[in-house]
Amino acid sequence: MAIIEEHERDCKALLNRAWSAVHLILDQYAHVFPPPLFHEYHRTFLHNAYGVSIVEKELGKAAIVAAKIHIVRDWYEIPLADKSLDQILSLYPRALLYFNNMDYFEPHVHPGISAAWAKEGKGLAAIAFDPRSEHEFTKRKKD
Repeated sequence: MAIIEEHERDCKALLNRAWSAVHLILDQYAHVFPPPLFHEYHRTFLHNAYGVSIVEKELGKAAIVAAKIHIVRDWYEIPLADKSLDQILSLYPRALLYFNNMDYFEPHVHPGISAAWAKEGKGLAAIAFDPRSEHEFTKRKKD
C-alpha cells in the first residue's frame, strides 16, 4: 500500500513535481478508515472518476495526470517511476474497474461511514461511477 511519499516520488520522477495536494485529496479517507484496519476501503470513495474530477476542480487540469498515476500505483502496488507515462495511463481504466467493481463491495455499510460524514453535516457517501461507463449499475440507473 503506497504512502503519500511514495506517490510523491512517482510523480516527481514522471512529472517533475510531487503533486502532494493531489495525493492528500485522494487519500483523505485513509484517516477515517485506517488501512491497517480497513485495507483498501478508503479507496472506495475517491479512487475513481469522481475523485479525479475533484482533483481537477481543486488543482486544475494539469493535476489530472498525477491523480491517474496515484490511482494506478495503488492498483498496481509497485513503484511506477520506471514506467512510461503512456504505459501508466493505459492501465488507468483497469485500475478504475478494480476500485469500482460492484462485486467486491461490502453488502453492509460500515458504521464509521455514517459517523465520519455526519461530522460534516453530509448525507451517506455514494460511490461515483464514470458516467461514460457501461457498467451494469449504470445501465440500471438509466432505465
